Amino acid sequence: MKTKMTKEKEKGELDDGFGKNYIDRLYNVYVILWTKKYGLKPILSYAMVGRIMKDLVKSLTEKQIALLLIVYFDWKGADGNDTFIEKKLQNSTHSIFLFNRELNSIRAYIQNVMKVDMEDESQLDSYITNLVKE
Repeated sequence: MKTKMTKEKEKGELDDGFGKNYIDRLYNVYVILWTKKYGLKPILSYAMVGRIMKDLVKSLTEKQIALLLIVYFDWKGADGNDTFIEKKLQNSTHSIFLFNRELNSIRAYIQNVMKVDMEDESQLDSYITNLVKE
């Protein structure tokens, strides 16, 4: 009798429901968020997103990147009221390139304003679970 070998999920790894590897999973999180924001699926280069995510996973977990993406799609600057930033992101339809540029500001906002410990997977999981439910 053969038993199915299952890969043990690593710390910070998103659920396999998002995809079979980290690029699939993060690409799909971005597509879900973009689709919710704009009402249609984006035309988006998998390779382009993959290059950005490949660099990010060197210093962040998948779940941390997912939370950063979630906040990015509602980003209004570090004070939460920056209409210039909000308009810039809307005008670019939340480009993956702008995400990469806003990354440190969003990280600081998550830690200092939202008071989310990005090392605490249970806190990250609650935001990611809400993403899937919506």
